[in-house]
Amino acid sequence: ELGESSDELHEGLLPIINESMIDVVFTVGTKMAALATILPDQIVSWHKNTSDEIIPEIINAVQIGDVVTVKGSLGSRMGLIVDALKALCEDKKGIHK
Repeated sequence: ELGESSDELHEGLLPIINESMIDVVFTVGTKMAALATILPDQIVSWHKNTSDEIIPEIINAVQIGDVVTVKGSLGSRMGLIVDALKALCEDKKGIHK
């Protein structure tokens, strides 16, 4: 969707990640692989080719109190990840009642 400069634009997220208090990064898709390969070692990261494949990693990693940002296009099916996070939140609420 971003054209020929897609890899560079995805890699351009690195300064934002480095300047933020980000501990964990999940990347999905062939274009995000460019970012995944340059993440610093101190950031825990997972990369998968599809959103379906990364959901189990996300669900296992996210804890109560974590702040999660989902960035991606509808074409990359990020809605599946959002739905999984919402379901996780509802499950965790049920545990603490």
